[in-house]
Amino acid sequence: MPSFINDTVMLNVIRVGEKPIEFKLNIDESLPSRLHGDDLRVKQVCNNLLSNAFKYTKEGIVEWEVRFERDEDGKNGWLTCGVTDTGIGIKPENLGKLFSEYNQVDNTSNRAIEGTGLGLSLAKRLTEMMGGNITVESQYGRGSTFTARFRQETVSDVSLGMDVANNLRSFRYLESKRTRNAKLVYVRMPYARVLIVDDVPTNLDVTRGMMKPYGMQIDCAGSGQQAIDMIRAEEVRYHAIFMDHMMPEMDGIEATRIIREEIGTEYSQNVPITALTANAIVGNEEMFLSKGFQALISKPIMTIQTTHKVL
Repeated sequence: MPSFINDTVMLNVIRVGEKPIEFKLNIDESLPSRLHGDDLRVKQVCNNLLSNAFKYTKEGIVEWEVRFERDEDGKNGWLTCGVTDTGIGIKPENLGKLFSEYNQVDNTSNRAIEGTGLGLSLAKRLTEMMGGNITVESQYGRGSTFTARFRQETVSDVSLGMDVANNLRSFRYLESKRTRNAKLVYVRMPYARVLIVDDVPTNLDVTRGMMKPYGMQIDCAGSGQQAIDMIRAEEVRYHAIFMDHMMPEMDGIEATRIIREEIGTEYSQNVPITALTANAIVGNEEMFLSKGFQALISKPIMTIQTTHKVL
């Protein structure tokens, strides 16, 4: 559970960027330290709700509340994750459209109904497949609260404890990774030229740092349009492009479409493009592959995600 919370916080805290937003984590020290469930899918749903909250909040607060409600027998229970923001909110007439298939089919993340984002219909379906549900309360112009509930099995009665809970709330928790990192072998590729595309400077720095041990030559673009211009100019012929999915003005899907269909060179049509996304929920991989991408990597990139492992 601490790793699940920490990974989600670390991925989403960088979404604050330059906005005057306070990111709050509301957890209790009595939260179980270990639960058994589909941690990958739970994390993807929470990332979807948090990314939407940051995207549609210009200032104020985004709060993530995590709590656990045990069944009467004390064995299993409900993991409840609530995301509250002070963003633009949702008009009453649009509340019924939030989880419709329209938002999945549209796929142009910045053109959906106000207050919604790519993947809400899939996130709802995914949550229901795990025996849970997603609800929403919103006041237009004042903000929204999305609440997702997941059935989970308890592994032990050990709770987080005060120290771990405080470190998580203060964004200071860091799980020891010495054993895992000691087993990593980096293959040096100094000949490789790579382009990273992301509108958030912090994301560029993090991704570039993760690739540094491989010795690759790395360039960065801060928007889809800049990436298009660089590919069209061909001053550098990149061996691979890592394209962020959720970007303002032009998202990664549209940028990739233009690279593939409008530039018109053999290089632009065949250069490998990998999508970087926090919305890697069920069904999206096929969608990205159909839109000209060769692969999809879910954020956070370095997180080892295993279905049905202990949180």
